Amino acid sequence: MEARAAELLALDAPQVGMGGEIVPTGDVARDLPGIVETVECPDAVTAEASLQRLDMAGDARCMTLAADTAETIGAGNSLEKMLAHQAASAHQLAMRMTATANKWLDAGTPTLGSFGKGEVTAMQEAQRAANAAARLMRSFDDHMETLRKLRSGGEQRVTVIHQHVQVAGGNVAVAGSVSRGQGGGENEKQ
Repeated sequence: MEARAAELLALDAPQVGMGGEIVPTGDVARDLPGIVETVECPDAVTAEASLQRLDMAGDARCMTLAADTAETIGAGNSLEKMLAHQAASAHQLAMRMTATANKWLDAGTPTLGSFGKGEVTAMQEAQRAANAAARLMRSFDDHMETLRKLRSGGEQRVTVIHQHVQVAGGNVAVAGSVSRGQGGGENEKQ
């Protein structure tokens, strides 16, 4: 039964494209032109997942950006592709929120009118959009850090470089950062 199930899930050598997504064929190709994926040994589940990822990226208005991001990071599996698509979505929204903030700043309208407890100013709306953009940019950074951890197995590596320094004549060698106290005077205690 497992052999029969594998046979039913197997696909005839699909064409692969940008971002590791499968190039759709038949009705799907007609309904969703331009969608592509690169996978090594796809089956029907992989192909459907590929189309779902790109369909959602299209709904998020960042399909091309998502596929390009997956291609750029060399996404090697579905998790990396999903991270790439989420990062692309966060980036796209961050840029749109930044543009919105700029539009409010350029509007030149000091107030937008009364809304409940007081007047809303263009500056307040610009600040809201800028704050949303900043949170989305942080989300993008988080996606990239998650990708790094996923690829490194969660290990953090520190490289220590040894240098031998000879000091002569009563001089002192210091490693690391050195700062003076508040007074900055010559006679301060160390």
